[in-house]
Amino acid sequence: MVAGFRLASVSMRADGTLLVAGTAAPAPEEGRAGFLLVGRKSGQECRYAAAVATDPAGTTEVSCTVPLAELPFSADDVADLYYVAGQDRVRLAWQQPVRWLPYPTKFDNLSFKRKGA
Repeated sequence: MVAGFRLASVSMRADGTLLVAGTAAPAPEEGRAGFLLVGRKSGQECRYAAAVATDPAGTTEVSCTVPLAELPFSADDVADLYYVAGQDRVRLAWQQPVRWLPYPTKFDNLSFKRKGA
């Protein structure tokens, strides 16, 4: 069965660490779940292991911490995020249309830019 993942949250700490969490179905094999960043331009890949926990109701929660400051991509590359379980991978997307997104500024201020602007 192809891996399924439902994104629940994406957050960023002040130190630039990205936190990703959601639910997976079916439950991944132990040690086989993770998140993958792939550079569109470079094709370079960075994989990060996921923490997996199954609650008593059988829901499998998957989470990961990605140190964005350590990513090897060039400034003009865009990195896409995937959930990976074994050989399967699913590209992550926002569940609702997001109009405002974090915007990198020259002085590292916390700013947002309207999508499409």
